Amino acid sequence: MGILDTQIISYKYKETKDIDVFQKSIPSIVAIEFLQMQSSKLHAANYYIPKSSRYPFGYIEMVKIDHAFRQHSSDFLIFDFGQTHKSFKMFSNLNISELINSRNVILFDKAISFIKKDLQKELKKKIRFIVDNEINCEPITENDIEMGYALLDRFLSINDSKKDFRNTWNDILILSKSIGLKDILYTEDKLLKSFASIVCNANTNEREGIFSIDFTDRNTTEKKFNLESKGYINNGWKYKMIKNSTP
Repeated sequence: MGILDTQIISYKYKETKDIDVFQKSIPSIVAIEFLQMQSSKLHAANYYIPKSSRYPFGYIEMVKIDHAFRQHSSDFLIFDFGQTHKSFKMFSNLNISELINSRNVILFDKAISFIKKDLQKELKKKIRFIVDNEINCEPITENDIEMGYALLDRFLSINDSKKDFRNTWNDILILSKSIGLKDILYTEDKLLKSFASIVCNANTNEREGIFSIDFTDRNTTEKKFNLESKGYINNGWKYKMIKNSTP
């Protein structure tokens, strides 16, 4: 049991902190951040992941890939925040989760084979770190987004967003996913911990600078914050999930 945010899994990977990550879970957005898929461009990614079921073990080892996988090979989400912030896309939410959970590291190697060699080497180490630690990846669902928008609406009413707004939204999605899974989120983010404690009435603990935010008592959470709130609709916020990708 336990959900890791990007900081926590990065600490363990770099061996800067002794943290138990074995058989823990990460939301897809953590995988996207950790594996450096998110691009500085709002409607692109640094690389794209196709469906693992189209490139199973045995087949993917033999097939020759002579170009990088294109955008249309990947699933994606479009997040629209009306006049509040620029819209952007999140690629491979479903596909990176499927790849990690099927341990299809060869497909990952193929997907990154056209980026810089030094980055390739680092990313290959990272994906194998995830697989070796039997870490599970949970995709972001429509329920997570609905809850996330409601949480974000409340968050921005009492806090400023980070310089790159996408980082704030990523944090909220991680929080929303943890609530949806009724699990414990491990993070170093003091602001996120404070927000979850006050708004969601979550129990929190700290050990060596790492916070555990406990959402296992869903009833307690719902008493404090209406997770079905649609208040964000007044802001003109909406999203679109494109699940079907093409080869």
